[in-house]
Parts: sequence; C-alpha cells; structure tokens
Amino acid sequence: MFADAYIIARLACAFFVGGLVSLNGSFAQVLTQNPLAAPSTLGVQAFALLLYLLGFVLGRFFEYDNYQVIAIGIFHLIFPLFFVFYRVPKPDILKKLILFGICLNLFVSSVYSLVQFILLNLGIQFPNELWFGSFRFALTNYALFMGLCFIASLFAIFEYGKKLRIFVLGRGFAESYLRRPEVMERNLFLLMVYIVCMSTFLFGYFSFLGLIFPHLLRSFEFFRKDIFRELLGGALLGGLVFMIIDGACYHFLINGAELPIGMVTAVLGPLAFLVLLLLRRETIKSVY
Repeated sequence: MFADAYIIARLACAFFVGGLVSLNGSFAQVLTQNPLAAPSTLGVQAFALLLYLLGFVLGRFFEYDNYQVIAIGIFHLIFPLFFVFYRVPKPDILKKLILFGICLNLFVSSVYSLVQFILLNLGIQFPNELWFGSFRFALTNYALFMGLCFIASLFAIFEYGKKLRIFVLGRGFAESYLRRPEVMERNLFLLMVYIVCMSTFLFGYFSFLGLIFPHLLRSFEFFRKDIFRELLGGALLGGLVFMIIDGACYHFLINGAELPIGMVTAVLGPLAFLVLLLLRRETIKSVY
C-alpha cells in the first residue's frame, strides 16, 4: 500500500513539474521576447540554488538537518520584496533580466563549487543531489502542492491567453491594443519565480528543458500558430515526457543506483537543442 502511494505521488510530481518547466519556459520567452530566455537563463533557478546553499550552511551551523525547510523559509521571507520592487510595473525590465541572470548563474556556479570544495575537505557531506533534479523523495504533500501550482498556472493561461496572443506580435503592438500589458508581465513573472523556486527546493535543478521544450513545440505548425496551444500543450506534453523519463530512471537502475532525471535531461536537452538549431534554425531565431 505504501509502495503504491509512493508511485502515485512520484508520477504526479513528475507530471506537474514537467508541465510547469515547459510552461514557465514559454512564459519567459514570450515575456522577454527572447528565444534564449528560460527560468535557468534568467537566473531564477540559480537564485533558488543560492538560497538552498544558504539554508544548508545555516542548518549545519545550528545543527538542524532539514536545510530544505530553512531554504523555503528564507525564500518566503524574501519573496514579498519582489512585490515591493515590482509594485509599480516597469516596462521592458524583463528584457534586461537575462543579462543579470547570466551573471547570477556564473556567480552561483562558482559559489557552489567553492562551498563543495571546502565542505568535502572538512569531511562534511554535501547535498550533491540538488544539482540534478530527482523525484526519489517525492511525497504526497509535494504532489498536492505542485498540483496547486499547476492549477494556478492553467488559470493564468486562460486569464491571459488572449492578451498573450497580442503580446507575441510585439510589445509596441501590444501597447496599442492592451491596457497596461506590464501588469500581465509582472503577474506572470512573479508566478514563474515562485513556482520555479519551490520546485527547485523540493526536487532539485532541471536544466535546459525550460529553454528547449517551447522550441520543440514551435517546430510543429499546430503549436506555432497559437501561443495558447503552445502553453496548454506544453503543460500536458511536458508532464508526460517527465513521467516517461522518470519511470525509466526508476525501473532501469545502474548497479542498484537510480540515475537522476535531471542528469538525463541535462544530457539530452543540449543535444535536442543542437539538432533543432541545425535542422530548424528559424524556430530558434525568434519567439514567434
């Protein structure tokens, strides 16, 4: 009975997180009008990783082992500051965010390596599982929470779907037909930050798929014709892809050890992007 509950929770987590990874990738690219934008390239996942490292260090200092809880607590203390900073929507700020994200990614990677080196030399076990996402520790509560995030994202699709159809034609065009499109930008960006950070805290780092999956969808005429189809289809197909890959990782062990799904996507993702770049370069040059 316990095994069945674990499998259901794990499949649910894989589906919800996979769908949200694809969905947030599409949100990032449409809002920034940048085909290389994603939660990873915008620095959102790096920000979550930095908070996780801070939670780990504080947990070791105060002799509290559940550093995941510390990281989530710090994030919920900081997250209201995003609302304060973004209280007055700032046009075009998201277009500039990718430069900040690249710098943050480089900084966090360096800090991660430095902390890992210091702790390993001190004989302290380091949470390497964070770098490659995995659903090995999926719980029913995690599945319920990610399900709520998934529903919230679907609500955002239906709420802003018509506006996004206009927004993809260009910000200048959207400003002529939409009233304060920057409000939509702010709401979708804050939703993306919250969901990506929480999924990183719970399951680890999933790289590249948020960047690549929207481009894979746009290689098909059906999805390229309508941003609404891309968002909804990506949420469903991304979840199914994650379920299949995670199921393979769960059943096909390597010398008794499970290969993290984040490691698989980190290998397959860049290869898929390279193939898409070589075969269908026009889908990479622009968002729409």
